Amino acid sequence: MKICHVTTAHSPHDIRIYRKEATSISKSYKTFIALNTNENVKNGDIEFLKLPKSNNRFLRFLKDGYLLYKKVSKENFDLIHFHDPDFILYAYLLSRQGTKIIYDVHEDVPRAIMSKYWIPRKLRKVVSYIFEKTENFFSKKFDYIVTATPFIKERFIRLNSNTEVINNYPLLNELNTANVDWLNKKKQVAYVGGLNNIRGVKYLAETSLKNPYDIKVAGKVKDLTYENNLKLVGQLNREEVKQLLNESYAGIVTFLPEPNHINSKPNKMFEYMSASLPLICSNFNEWKDFVSVNKNGISVDPMNATEISNAIAYLIENPLVAENMGKNGRRAIEEKYNWEVESIKLTKIYNQLLKEN
Repeated sequence: MKICHVTTAHSPHDIRIYRKEATSISKSYKTFIALNTNENVKNGDIEFLKLPKSNNRFLRFLKDGYLLYKKVSKENFDLIHFHDPDFILYAYLLSRQGTKIIYDVHEDVPRAIMSKYWIPRKLRKVVSYIFEKTENFFSKKFDYIVTATPFIKERFIRLNSNTEVINNYPLLNELNTANVDWLNKKKQVAYVGGLNNIRGVKYLAETSLKNPYDIKVAGKVKDLTYENNLKLVGQLNREEVKQLLNESYAGIVTFLPEPNHINSKPNKMFEYMSASLPLICSNFNEWKDFVSVNKNGISVDPMNATEISNAIAYLIENPLVAENMGKNGRRAIEEKYNWEVESIKLTKIYNQLLKEN
């Protein structure tokens, strides 16, 4: 049996697609990743089918998906697991040829469209409406829908009874450090991942001017037009991320209250917990309840630099409190929020669909 993950937009080494899903399933099935990329890739247990990636967003939408469809349609895969909504029509055409199809919904795209700066504000509601109707129509035709969050599952389960949430939880031991010396950590907090306006870059910039402690940012930064003392360390590999988190007192994720934020928890929250760090997170109801139940962090108004600054200072100046919160978060990862649990669910879905073949 041959299966293929298909993505027009993600990196060859995307954490969810490559490091988690494809790597897990390659233990049972011959696994490929077909993608548009200009990066060098190396085949191993997973084989890459590579096509060039357009730099222009609209060319990617119009051309890249079609070329990828032509390539994978020649390979006679038993199952296609695709990850980007711009491939949805081509996935449907493949399903008509007898290929089993899994649609992996990473985000609630109709709500995400409302925050896309490159779509004129006046058009966003119309684009969102048209996309949702289109996505709903095709989703009924696929063999399975997997979603990255329970909130997204609630929408799709009404369209397709074969819907399951495969949470984007961290690999159990990837970022864990056995012996953490809290008294000798650097007086800093960490933010890992892309940072822009809707992810709170303005207020983190303000916080960095109010706070004597470093805020280290690892990832691509956009919209940073504000005076700041942020420490930008660029994009790091996974071992470097592990080192950064091990040196820090807390992980920060103060996204703004956009529609696609308030009903889902970003993967970085769980990665911080995996590294035994307390969270400083936005005070959305769901996030606030999450840190309250797990006793693993502080929720703040993401648009209040003083609140963010006070939370940073409190954890750095009270290392025993920070350590206990970090241990609580790590315990929650070990008990329930880990990829090893999710991979079992995903493997069962594959086995079910391929048995039908």
